[in-house]
Amino acid sequence: MSLETIMTIFGPIITFVAMVGGMIALYVSLRRPIVELDKKFEKKFDQVEKRFDQIDARFDQIGARFDQIDARFDKVDAAFDGLADSKVL
Repeated sequence: MSLETIMTIFGPIITFVAMVGGMIALYVSLRRPIVELDKKFEKKFDQVEKRFDQIDARFDQIGARFDQIDARFDKVDAAFDGLADSKVL
């Protein structure tokens, strides 16, 4: 067998093995930074989610305070209605 015949037969196989090996090496070299980035993004996302929960709780407190103020206005309105009905005003 001549060298040309050997290269014709084994050339594509060697090229394929080298390509697969390169892809595996690339995957292994990029896997660690990708995992680290994923952990960083997950940590940041958790921080943002916690902050939104705090903001939501604060809005709930503000809403409860507005409900208290509304109840006081209703009491005052009812008192004025009672005074108007008794013709004191």
